[in-house]
Amino acid sequence: MYLNQLWVLLFATLLFQSCIQPTQLASSFQEVDVEEPATIIVMRPNPLGTAVRNRVYHNGKLIGFTGVRSYLIWEVEPGLHSVGSSGENYDFVEVGIEAGKTYYFKQAQRPGLWKPRIELVALSEDQAMKTINKLKMAKLVERLPRSAYQSKI
Repeated sequence: MYLNQLWVLLFATLLFQSCIQPTQLASSFQEVDVEEPATIIVMRPNPLGTAVRNRVYHNGKLIGFTGVRSYLIWEVEPGLHSVGSSGENYDFVEVGIEAGKTYYFKQAQRPGLWKPRIELVALSEDQAMKTINKLKMAKLVERLPRSAYQSKI
């Protein structure tokens, strides 16, 4: 009897975790008012950690969350930019963005104490194209939940 209840609880937990959806602020997805903007894509191809959403930041501002096998995409003006991500830690990359180019970053995860530890890794276009077709774009939302604006880690 108790074993059946345990299986039902385990199944319900897995079902709930798989419903966690990656989200991105719609305001970050708007077109940039420059002649030739650049594009930044942050992807999370790892199928593990279904209950965890990793935060993504652009110049210190929260853009959204990645979930399992998802990505965020936004346009930026050329110049120096910071792209960050947090899980149990906070990692960021500063990159000089050139007009018209696309910059790809992967959230590499490794086990942490409470949540996965994140490392942002720059990818070549060839590497990214092999991966991105298997991923889904984050859902655009007008507002993120209030809890999203707590500390970066």
